[in-house]
Amino acid sequence: SIVFNEPISSVKHIIMMTLFIILFAYLSAATSVKFAAVFFRDGARTPLRSFPSLSHRVKWTLENRQLTPLGQRQLFMLGHSLHSRYISKEKLLSSKYNQSEVLVRSTDLLHSIMSAQSLALGMYPNQLDKLTTKQLSNEAIWSPPLNLSIAQHVKERLKDSALPYDIPVVGVRSYAWTNDRLLQLESCAAYQRYRKQFYESNKFKEAYEKYKESIEKVCEMLGVDVNRLKGEDIFYFIDFVLAAEFDGQLPELSKSPLLKSLERALADFLIGELTMKDLMERVAVHEFSIILIELIDQVVNKASKYKAALFSSDCYIILGYLLRLIKIGNSNEGVFDITIPFASHIIIDLKQDDAIPDIYKVDITYNEHRIIQEMEYEEFKRKLRELGELRGDWKSVCMIAQCLVECCLECSHKSALRIMVVHKDFYFLFYHVYD
Repeated sequence: SIVFNEPISSVKHIIMMTLFIILFAYLSAATSVKFAAVFFRDGARTPLRSFPSLSHRVKWTLENRQLTPLGQRQLFMLGHSLHSRYISKEKLLSSKYNQSEVLVRSTDLLHSIMSAQSLALGMYPNQLDKLTTKQLSNEAIWSPPLNLSIAQHVKERLKDSALPYDIPVVGVRSYAWTNDRLLQLESCAAYQRYRKQFYESNKFKEAYEKYKESIEKVCEMLGVDVNRLKGEDIFYFIDFVLAAEFDGQLPELSKSPLLKSLERALADFLIGELTMKDLMERVAVHEFSIILIELIDQVVNKASKYKAALFSSDCYIILGYLLRLIKIGNSNEGVFDITIPFASHIIIDLKQDDAIPDIYKVDITYNEHRIIQEMEYEEFKRKLRELGELRGDWKSVCMIAQCLVECCLECSHKSALRIMVVHKDFYFLFYHVYD
């Protein structure tokens, strides 16, 4: 009996081992990136607002909202890391910029556009290391006379290169802020209204209480009267301090725990704005869900020319996307402090299983923190659509409703009636607003 059962036992063992090996191979099957989307905020910039009381401590050579040299360097370095990831390692993109492979889009703000350009230069450096001031000054191609109106003259100087040393010229798409539904929340009038309400609400007072001591200490250090800062002024004051500290103009704060407290405060205030109404969270992610799904679907259906998309925006938008992605991934927000420092970025990778080509999965990180890991794309798409769904279209939610509300608050019913006659298509929307 024992001799008879030994072969059977061995066969079972072999079968179990084989199944285990197959299962392990399936679970650890290699994947390759088929599409990447990167959403990033501006690098270090000058403040959104000036504070005359600090003009003796902090001096800027640039106007407000301008990208600084440090900000350019930040995005250049981020671009270089993307080069290593998608060009050197994954072989997803060509080593030289190809506008049919990469979509680059930015808000219609100078610091966002310059951030996109800086990132692109880091991603496609080519021969930039050879480009020095000394070489440029010695090159015969720059010597006069320059006759730029004659094509042959230009060709003789630069041969077949568009620019010397193959410096890439990257096309950055942008839309007027009033029409930019993807990267510009300020284009939503309703958001502006709710934002103002937040800084007058108890919700803001509760958030402020958490950081009151830190804010008061920073004000004392800098000689600012904290009692003169009200509501929204506190947000802009923190933005000013963080911008100045990063630029090296407030060294006393560089190693202080107060700095981290201010970063958290800024993020909490932004989260408060975005979550003041669920509607605003949906508005923030609505267009994002549409465009991202459209780009990925084209890749899955083998109908896309784009292999990567780069989106340059501001902290409001990036944080809005992050909050929704955390919900999709059921991530624990407490795993890391949600802050939104300069050059913060969300990287979304669409991966294909090399063993089972029909399976696509999504990996998402925020500033190197994993948010979603290998979620099947169809599940991700369903959840993203649900979270970004609006009752009505974007324009009706953001623009028309707000216009009618403000008009009727500020005018008589007779005037409001005239407005409704002019905008007869929005008659029912008017009653819905006052329902």
